[in-house]
Amino acid sequence: FPSHDILVNLDKIFLDQVFFRLLSNIIRYSKSGTIISVHTQNISDKAVIEFINKGPLIGMETLNSLFKELTNTTLQKEANTANSSLGFSIAKQLTEQMGGSLQYNSTEATGNYFGIEFKLTNQYA
Repeated sequence: FPSHDILVNLDKIFLDQVFFRLLSNIIRYSKSGTIISVHTQNISDKAVIEFINKGPLIGMETLNSLFKELTNTTLQKEANTANSSLGFSIAKQLTEQMGGSLQYNSTEATGNYFGIEFKLTNQYA
């Protein structure tokens, strides 16, 4: 595979929390033995990181509930709880605070799909 740098300017601590909370919850909602694949791409002017779980579907209704908006009070109460069911929502909020976006889908065609996009930069921070 050809290799080249994909440059983005992000907060290291926020990005660590996004990956931790997203992967922790993807694993939590997976059955034992489910394969979770991670893909990175450079699409147009964006770095795209995709997490795909082809195990049993979580379902859009459940995902919509898990990704629902949080109030600052709720976020502060549960943000430091590693086992919080708010992990998906916190990952989404942190992604957006860094100027990115987080999409999700749960269908037979895609499996359980989670995609993060960040705008590329052409210079090191």
